[in-house]
Amino acid sequence: FPLSRDKIRVAHPGLTPLVTVTGEQIERACLRYDLRPGTFVLHIGTLQPRKNLRRLIEAWGHALPRLSAGAKLVLCGGPGWGGEDLSAEVTRRGLRDSVVLTGYVSDEEKSALLRSARAYVFPSLHEGFGFPVLEAQSAGVPVACSNTSSLPEVAGEAAVLFDPQQPLDITSAIVSVMTNE
Repeated sequence: FPLSRDKIRVAHPGLTPLVTVTGEQIERACLRYDLRPGTFVLHIGTLQPRKNLRRLIEAWGHALPRLSAGAKLVLCGGPGWGGEDLSAEVTRRGLRDSVVLTGYVSDEEKSALLRSARAYVFPSLHEGFGFPVLEAQSAGVPVACSNTSSLPEVAGEAAVLFDPQQPLDITSAIVSVMTNE
């Protein structure tokens, strides 16, 4: 049986505002992970293969020589399906000093890290929507993200897009958002 149009409401996905944090909370989060505000690239999400973090780590290794001394890649999130052992990947690539694996972070820490990151990178292979991109943009952080799935529509022209299958394309995007090139 058909429904009349006056009974239908479209509910667009919305973004829950980030938790408000103080300068002290930002400082505490940065100290916890040995970070300096404005010197790190951030990724927040479940650690699973579709997030494409192995390629991100590879790309980071290529980008590092082109970035300021002390630059870091910060990967926040708990383990998901697929058993990603990113710690072994970081060690294998000799990036222990420049990659931070935080594990799961609270909403307060997430907000603090977003507000102190130099850039946000989201190399996902496929996403249903891409809320992390919107969260980073709402914090005023430059974003680099995949040019696949829903992400180009979500990010619009306000992000540097890259091919998530190509580590050197990810590298170029990281350098671009970190150096304003």
